[in-house]
Amino acid sequence: MERSSLAGRSSLAGVLGTLVSAVLLLGAAPQEARAQTVPDDAPPPEDSTRKDRLRQQRQQKEKNLTPPNPGFFSETVTRVRSFIERNQVVIDLPDVGLYGLQPVLGGLRSGAGTTGGLRLPFFRERDDMDSYVEALASLKRYYGAQGVIGYDPGGPWTGYGFARYWHMPEENFYGVGPNPEETEANYLLDEFIGGGLVGYELLPRVLVGGHASYQLNRYGRGRDTDHPPIEQAFFENNVPGLGADVDYVVPGGFLEFDNRNIPYELNYGRRLAPTEERLRGISLDATSGFYAAVEALPHLAVGDGNYDYARFNFESQQYLPFREGYQVLALREFLTLTSTPGDNEMPFYEMETLGGASTLRGFNSFRFRDRNAILFNVEYRWQIFR
Repeated sequence: MERSSLAGRSSLAGVLGTLVSAVLLLGAAPQEARAQTVPDDAPPPEDSTRKDRLRQQRQQKEKNLTPPNPGFFSETVTRVRSFIERNQVVIDLPDVGLYGLQPVLGGLRSGAGTTGGLRLPFFRERDDMDSYVEALASLKRYYGAQGVIGYDPGGPWTGYGFARYWHMPEENFYGVGPNPEETEANYLLDEFIGGGLVGYELLPRVLVGGHASYQLNRYGRGRDTDHPPIEQAFFENNVPGLGADVDYVVPGGFLEFDNRNIPYELNYGRRLAPTEERLRGISLDATSGFYAAVEALPHLAVGDGNYDYARFNFESQQYLPFREGYQVLALREFLTLTSTPGDNEMPFYEMETLGGASTLRGFNSFRFRDRNAILFNVEYRWQIFR
């Protein structure tokens, strides 16, 4: 009896163990996998918060930034615009409180020394007009003033009006003729020229025209203490027109041709006005082409004395390029001839002069002076930077 009871208990325990094992196995059975995906490039939560904070700080800093206030010097330098005329640099200072005035460097004749002044332009908003007045002075006590007005409506016609006064207290004089004295003397001359010019573009790059002006000359004793005045260094009969104050009425006509490879600008024909130098400089920009000009300038003396004369000027320039234009041979020929009717004579201060940087670089300004002159220049130019 006891054996059967023990056997029943053992079988019951086995059944219970089997049930428990089955339950455990069912509980451990795999279920559907559920995963939370995270982007590979997403920073950890704490890094993302730091990045946002730094970005906000930068944005706030940018809002609070203000540009520094420029000083007068830096503001002026950034606004300066300058342009170069013959023997003159004009500096434009827009939006600077100078009442429209423009500083000017240079502008008086050769030999005047370091020169500066002020220019007041007019009609700045118009492209068909150019007008200004200016006053100049130099360290050698030269001074002058001039006013000009040019009008070019865009057609073949152009016009130019001019008035100029120069005070020249130390003009060099070495005598008259091809063999001047070694002694350097000096004289004073006050000169005024006023008049007008009209030009017509007859053909492309061909300008023809005429002008009329009144010229006033006042002679005086030279102010240069390092050199004697003419009256002490030369006999009076060797210097034509010494001491004479001669006024002239000057009509004139001209013809100009220019096919150089530079922009052809009429510039109101001002380069052919009596206020400009008769010997025009050789262009530094041209590398090929030809230039020629012919002028006739009668000078009719006003008042006492026989000082009538007529001047004829001929000038040509050639530019011969080679080696792909990086080297240029520039040539210039100039001839001036003077005619004096009857017993008239030409005052020495009206004669053509040679010498100085624009004509003969190896000689001082005005080293040679005479009624007639001929000049031939050759320049070899080699462009350094390509």
